Amino acid sequence: MSTPRRPLAVIDANRPRNNKLSPFTRGAIKALNLNSNSIRGIGKKLQIYPGTVQYTLQQTTRRLNGKTLSRNGRPKVLNARSRALILRIIC
Repeated sequence: MSTPRRPLAVIDANRPRNNKLSPFTRGAIKALNLNSNSIRGIGKKLQIYPGTVQYTLQQTTRRLNGKTLSRNGRPKVLNARSRALILRIIC
């Protein structure tokens, strides 16, 4: 749990670890890259680590309209045919 911010303290612009970038930030990274900015330059402008910028640019082909695609998850133990067979045996 993060500590509460003190009143009238300086606001830190750093993102907490393991948080996803917003679609707006991803779009800004992509737009700056299309304008021939370097990865380090993009990182400095947006206050993001260059590794995060590079990874985001690599993942742009795997995104749909700037949103992260859902993961597959755990595979099913039984397929539909096996499930029907077991139900036939039980019932």
